Amino acid sequence: MEATARLQRSREHRRHLIDDYERLYEKVAASPIPATNYEMQQLEYLAGKIKCASKVLEAEIAMMNRCLLDLNRLKAKSIEHNGRAMAEKSPALEVPRTGFR
Repeated sequence: MEATARLQRSREHRRHLIDDYERLYEKVAASPIPATNYEMQQLEYLAGKIKCASKVLEAEIAMMNRCLLDLNRLKAKSIEHNGRAMAEKSPALEVPRTGFR
């Protein structure tokens, strides 16, 4: 649950940065006068923050994928172990072999 919440917060943070960037870009693009140095610095700063937030988000997604793969491996191992244990306890569950091949 915590990982999912952290992933959601990262997505929201990145989305807010993108919204801020787009708002400032639209303001600068709509203005008849060229952008000031300050506005350009703000755009560059936001672009850098978006890039960083994207990398963090990618890392969190990769971590969650690794966790899910590990969980699936453990489940498969558990199912295999439990299946063998059941077969050993009750050999009557085995499928009788027929002459058909």
